[in-house]
Amino acid sequence: MAGEWGRVPLGSLAAEHDGAVAIGPFGSAMKSEVYVPSGVPVIRGTNISSDRELGGEWVYISEAFADAMPRCVVRAGDLVFPHRGSIGEVALVPSNRDRYFLSTSCMKITLDRQKADPRYVAYYFKSDAGRAEIMRFASQVGTPGIGQPLTSLRQFNLPAPPVYVQEAIADLLSHLDDKIDLNRRMAETLEGTIRTLFKSWFVDFDPVHAKIEGRPSDLSDELAALFSDSFGEDGLPSGWYRQKLTKFLTVTKGNSYKSVHLAPSQTALVTLKSFMRGGGYRADGLKSFTGPYKEAQIVKPGELIVAGTDVTQAAEVIGQPALVQADDRYSVLVASLDTFILRACSHAPWLWSLFLAEQGFPSFARGYTTGTTVLHLSPKVFDDFAFVVPSNSALIARAEQALGDIQARITHLSQESRVLAKLRDTLLPKLISGELRITEAERKVFA
Repeated sequence: MAGEWGRVPLGSLAAEHDGAVAIGPFGSAMKSEVYVPSGVPVIRGTNISSDRELGGEWVYISEAFADAMPRCVVRAGDLVFPHRGSIGEVALVPSNRDRYFLSTSCMKITLDRQKADPRYVAYYFKSDAGRAEIMRFASQVGTPGIGQPLTSLRQFNLPAPPVYVQEAIADLLSHLDDKIDLNRRMAETLEGTIRTLFKSWFVDFDPVHAKIEGRPSDLSDELAALFSDSFGEDGLPSGWYRQKLTKFLTVTKGNSYKSVHLAPSQTALVTLKSFMRGGGYRADGLKSFTGPYKEAQIVKPGELIVAGTDVTQAAEVIGQPALVQADDRYSVLVASLDTFILRACSHAPWLWSLFLAEQGFPSFARGYTTGTTVLHLSPKVFDDFAFVVPSNSALIARAEQALGDIQARITHLSQESRVLAKLRDTLLPKLISGELRITEAERKVFA
């Protein structure tokens, strides 16, 4: 079947209007001075990843600036490829805004919808085969880049089944991605619930205030009885105290590595890119690794890590906690030099992640950073930071039990999404190559 479809250059699928294939403005026309607080978002390589959605830190230009360069404007359904930096990635422009704008490091193509479904083309170039096709045109000398970007873009080769087949493939894969997105939104809601409850109990001390004011609380009688009914002179609930972080957690610095060891492997580094802005884990931040490491630097799913470096303008990553997730592509995960591993002496790592996030560790950590463009976190921060905890250990244990039910649902959603993603990534090359028929794939998806 794949042979029946044949392969075509991407340029042959482009719309016929002027500017259907275009590159971002020259650097001299796109200096940082043109950025404004709000306006038309600029798609840069940092906004494009293996995820379906655009993300990362955004910059904006004025409407007038965009109007002056119409060829650099991108709209829903356009495909954007970095030609410098993040080579091998592709983004399908969403319909949530009227328009976006190309950065100097990106190029775009608008497809003729009678010839190609943009979703299908995006899925193809997100596959291993599609990414390899892009990399055929990339130079790895110095900063990764594609020479003669627009000529290369037009020459990108891909299988071209009939449009109705493209639509069927895209519909099927989108169904899986929609379910993954739904799971992510549900997990985010549950994570918000956990953080709200934790903050109420261990930061705002709402159950203590309720007792003092004679108000009923929403807690079970068993849990409510574990909270005190007064505050001490230090402003903490009676029987609560400040205790050093290192009383509860051991700290291990991640592994230093050389770029020569970033090569295909069953081992991967958990890197700075594994942290979301504001905390949390990003599954696309791993880097295959072949170099040496220590046993203590291996991290397992569910373990707690903290970002030790930051390159964001607003220091949104430094000191942020994240919980490592399993990845079926790798048998071993190793913390990189950008991270610290925090291992719990008692209680679950996810509970200590809440203590860190809600009791102010990230803001405290900023006082222990050095550097300007790149921030580095001093390990001394872990010796100096203290948690606010109850002397009654039964309270922490009971709270862990109560919140653990919600955490278990979050973990289940994450595991289900991982299974769905694996199914999508397994079906993708088989569907695109024609090895697997749509009806056979539908049986696997809807079984």
